[in-house]
Amino acid sequence: MLLHVGRDSSGRRRLAEIAVLRRGGRGELEVVTAWHADTGMGCGAEALTSLIERRAPS
Repeated sequence: MLLHVGRDSSGRRRLAEIAVLRRGGRGELEVVTAWHADTGMGCGAEALTSLIERRAPS
């Protein structure tokens, strides 16, 4: 998981994006947006949900 921190229009820091890392077809590393502050859920949202569920205590 990758957390991207950015600045809003007033200069305050905020969480701008949550992304997940995955291997591409040739083994390369890809960064896929799971959530973005301006656009909401992205194509990596399902992978993020799965990651959270696997790590949640039973």
